[in-house]
Amino acid sequence: MKKSVSLLLIIITLCTIFTACAKNDTIKNDGPKIRTIIDMSGNKVNIPDVVDNYALVFAGDFDIAAMLDGCEHMSAFPETVLKYKWVKKAYPQLNERIKLPRRNISVETIVESGAQVVILRENDYPDLAKELNAINIPVVDLNFSNFEELKQCVTIFAEIMNTDEIKAKAEKYNAYLDGEIKYAEDFRKRNNLNDDYTVLTLRDADDLEAYSPDRMMAAWSNACGLTYSLKSAPNNQNIKLTVEQILEYNPDYIIFSFDGNVDKFMANEKVSTLNAVKNNHVYQSATVINSFIVNGVEVALQMKWMYSLIYSDLVDFDLIQITKDFYKEFFELELTDEETIDILGIK
Repeated sequence: MKKSVSLLLIIITLCTIFTACAKNDTIKNDGPKIRTIIDMSGNKVNIPDVVDNYALVFAGDFDIAAMLDGCEHMSAFPETVLKYKWVKKAYPQLNERIKLPRRNISVETIVESGAQVVILRENDYPDLAKELNAINIPVVDLNFSNFEELKQCVTIFAEIMNTDEIKAKAEKYNAYLDGEIKYAEDFRKRNNLNDDYTVLTLRDADDLEAYSPDRMMAAWSNACGLTYSLKSAPNNQNIKLTVEQILEYNPDYIIFSFDGNVDKFMANEKVSTLNAVKNNHVYQSATVINSFIVNGVEVALQMKWMYSLIYSDLVDFDLIQITKDFYKEFFELELTDEETIDILGIK
């Protein structure tokens, strides 16, 4: 009798366990669908099958998102991009989204944004990435330093959003970029250009922060046959230079990424002996959603813009029309001739 009762209890217990397991499986099956993508660090990242909200931390990825998503699903973004006046014009909805500081971004702010996925440059925010992973918010590293990596990031972002329309636009942009790189090479060969000009890019005239060569500076400089003055930077970070260091580099061309710095720099007597200053070769970068010179998809226009500055007598293209066509095709922005001339800094 005791054996029968014990056997019955075992059977009941097993049935209870199997039933609980079945229920757990049902819960898992009924939960949100996920899929796996591979980011630029080679991490396998599980993300929701449908991404309705993402936080974008790295400013260099902003115009990728703007081009492919129109900022529609962007719940948080780097406030530094608001320095480019066309961002406010093109995407007024960002006024209602969370603005992220350049440094010291808190996990609480990301959570508040409701982001399902966070897109960043992991080298810049390693601690933030760890904290987000610890609370199961997927982190995707979209970090690029050359043209091929830029194209990979465009493709990965399209995979995140996972629509046929966005994937098609990503493919179209990557093909366009390849064409512009090829044009730059052909332009040099066709015109037998062997000048050894040097170029340096700076954020502003006050702190003299130079962009790392691995933030696309070396990529477009080399494509144009130029040499970027700054050879390396620790951890691919920007470097604050002294006037003495800039004098030592003595670049032939200096380009600022933000407005209002050219006249201030040129008025500084300490830099009056620089080749770039003596030859009036200090420029404001063309900017729309991002600066042409830094990380971002608009670098596709940088080679022709640079050629128009250095070899204006040799150019065989209409940069105004090319720029208008580019923004209409990839950003759905209709620029007038006057607006485009102002953007390009053409006099």
